[in-house]
Amino acid sequence: MAWLPGLAPALGSADGHDGSGDRWMTPPIYLDAIVDTLGDRWIDPCADPASPISARASAVLDIRNGDDGLAGAWPDGPAFVNPPY
Repeated sequence: MAWLPGLAPALGSADGHDGSGDRWMTPPIYLDAIVDTLGDRWIDPCADPASPISARASAVLDIRNGDDGLAGAWPDGPAFVNPPY
């Protein structure tokens, strides 16, 4: 498996998630690598208003706002989706 530069998973997650619930966000320490790789114009198709990653994306899809990333069209550009931790 190939990883984006600077995004290979480390042993032990630094995201602070306690293992409960379904809100798993990309740790903010990866934001610079995401922007360096994708540039300033990219979509977060699994956005969460509490995520610093979603806040930096140029476009977001949020199911809580009625967005349906499976049925609707995505904006042009690359996409970043949180890898599993």
